[in-house]
Parts: sequence; C-alpha cells; structure tokens
Amino acid sequence: MTTTATRRDVLGLPPLSGRRLFVGSTVVDSLAAGLVFAFLIIYFQRVTDLSLVDIGAALTVGRLLAMPTPPLVGVVIDRIGPRRVVMIGNVVSFAGLVVCAFAAHAPEIVVGQFLSQLGITAYWTASRGLVEIAAAGEARRRWYALLGALRNVGTGFGSAITALFVSFGSPTTLRVVVATSGAAFLLAAILLSRWKPPTTSDGDGAAVGEDSARTPSRGGFRTVVTDADYVLLLGINLTFVLAAMVLPLVVTIYVTDTIGAPAWYAGALVVINTAMVALLNNPIAGFAERFAPGRVIAVASGVNVVGYAVFAAAGALPGGGYVAGAVLALVAIVVYSLAEVVATPPISDLSVSLARPEIAGRYQGVFQLSWNLGMAVAPVLFTALLSAGSTILWLVLGVVSLAAVGGADLLARRTTTRSAVGSA
Repeated sequence: MTTTATRRDVLGLPPLSGRRLFVGSTVVDSLAAGLVFAFLIIYFQRVTDLSLVDIGAALTVGRLLAMPTPPLVGVVIDRIGPRRVVMIGNVVSFAGLVVCAFAAHAPEIVVGQFLSQLGITAYWTASRGLVEIAAAGEARRRWYALLGALRNVGTGFGSAITALFVSFGSPTTLRVVVATSGAAFLLAAILLSRWKPPTTSDGDGAAVGEDSARTPSRGGFRTVVTDADYVLLLGINLTFVLAAMVLPLVVTIYVTDTIGAPAWYAGALVVINTAMVALLNNPIAGFAERFAPGRVIAVASGVNVVGYAVFAAAGALPGGGYVAGAVLALVAIVVYSLAEVVATPPISDLSVSLARPEIAGRYQGVFQLSWNLGMAVAPVLFTALLSAGSTILWLVLGVVSLAAVGGADLLARRTTTRSAVGSA
C-alpha cells in the first residue's frame, strides 16, 4: 500500500480507485475528438461537391453559432450538475457527427458543425466541475494534469488514425470514420453514466459528489463579472489561450517560411510538444502542488516569455542555412511546452476554487467564454502581427506574458488573503 502510494506520488498521479470509468470516458472522448475535428475541411472536400470556400464558410458559421453558448451551458450546469451536462454534450456531439457523416450540402454542414461544437462546448464548460467531483477534495491539480495528458494522447492518436484514412481511404470510408467518431462520443456518455462518483462532505455538511442541483443565489452572472479575483484570472487565462494557439497557427508557417526548415521538422516539433505534455504533466503537477497556484502560474508566464524570446531569436539569425534556427526552434518548443505543462493544472484549479459553489456553472461558463474568445481572436491577431514581421509577433506575446507574471503574482496575494478571510 505504501509502495503504491509512494510510486503514485513520484509520478504525480491522483488516486484512481473508483474512478476508472470516469478516466475511460475521458480517453474515449479525446479519441473521438481526434478522429475527426482536425480533418473536417479535407473530409468535406473529399465527400461533397462543394468548393473549399463554401466548406470553410459553412464550418465557420456553425462554429460562430456555438461560440457564445458557454454561459447558457453554465446555467444548465447549475441546474443539473456537471456530470449530466458532459453526458448531454457527448450525445449532442454524436448527433452532430451523424449529420456530418451524411452531409452533402452547406446547410447540413452548418447544422453538423453547430451541434458538434455545441457538444464540445458543453463538455469543456462542465469538465472542470466534473474533475472537482472526481477529486472529492483530493489532489485536484493532479487530476487536471492527468486528464490533460490523456486528452493530449487520445487526440493525437485519433488524429494519426484519421490521417491514414485521409491518405488512403475512399469517400465512403471517410464517412464511416466520422460516424465511428460519433459513436465513440456516445460510448463516452455511456461510460460516464455508469460511473458512481465518490461522495464527500463540503464545509457546510452537504453532500458533494453527485449531481445534486443547487439553487442559484441572487446575482448570477453579475456576481461573476464583478468578482475582481476571477476577472483577473480570466485575463491571465486569455494569455495562455493565445499561447495555446501558437502551436496550431504559427509554428508550422514560422518554421518553414521564416526559419527555412522543412515541413517535417515543424511536425516533429508538434510531436515533441505532445510527448512532453503526456509525460511531464503529472510529475510536474505533483511537485508544484506544494506551491500556491498563483505563484506557479506566474512562473509559467515567465517561462513563456523566455520561449517567445528564443522563437524570435530563431528567426532573426543571419542567412546561410537553417540549422542554427532549427536548433533554437527546438529549444523554444521545449520551453514553450514546459510553460504549458506548468500552467494548465493551477489555472483549472483556480477556475473552480475561486467560484462560488452555488453558481459554479455560471463561473465556468464565463471561464470557457474566455477560451472561445481567445481562440476566435488568435487567427486574426497572429496573421496581422506576422504580416508586420515575425519579431513583432513574439514581442507582443512576450509583453502580454510578462504582464501575466505580474497579474498572477497579484492573484496569488489576493487569493491568499481571500482564503485567510474565508477560514476566519
């Protein structure tokens, strides 16, 4: 028993007993997402007669329709609890992918994309609260780290499988892959429905663990947006959303066009990021849990500043070969990935711990909205900055992350005071 606990502490793992169905549901959900969402454009290009412009427009409209829904999902969470919302989200994603599997015209693509994104939005908005239930007050940051690693591996594995089908499969085969992805979402919902969450007692002696509905107090979203500590967290989180979008939006074009390295090298950098997240998430979370989350986030923001500086240096080297720039890009991706690993668990932890329990769903709705906003702004922002010069992009991101260092340090001091007042 002691040996098992010691090994678990070394690896930074949370206790898994009684939670294997929950973990299995997360893995299946991530695999389902990886199977299809990164390939929707090429999928519809292969199976329909629509132009790329029409496909892109239909997918964009579907995503835009789903983008503002997190606050509405938050209200539902406060009514029926996060576990049921995640299950509903999985079923909605299943429905969306069934539509995508049979879609032949732009309106059908819009509906399929909207339903799929609505389901994904419900999942992400409720998932942090679901971790709170699974953790039952124990090793919460380790749980966020574990699930982040599993999602990373599952999504990557699913993407690899679909890449093979895209390369060698017929249109009918691709439709089967999309339908299979939808079925995987349904399986994830079934697994979660069979899981019996642990039940503990909160500070007021109320049962915590099942999806018991709470009666929201007065204030609702007004309470959330006037909570200074939470608004500060939202601003800090937005800097990490922008950081997260660097990998899919910037790295490949920067490495190939600015540094001059081959495309396969950019792909290798993405693989390194995936491997680091999968292997280091839990050991680092286990080590960092002894420190206040705000302090850990401040360190991660500082690490991001260093990563952006190295990226800038990689593209600023004089001509005569790309080898030196490629080596610096490798160093940059390692530093950048380390910042991601360090920051993600404490940010998720604070998004839950700073929320008022009776309207926790509304808090999570607003938190997820900050993700949606950052993901929507990033493509326009990054392309504009890149067109002005790659150094400008890294400078702006570095300044933003440097501001996040100060913001996270302030948040650490404020949350320490908040905890002291709450326990008095």
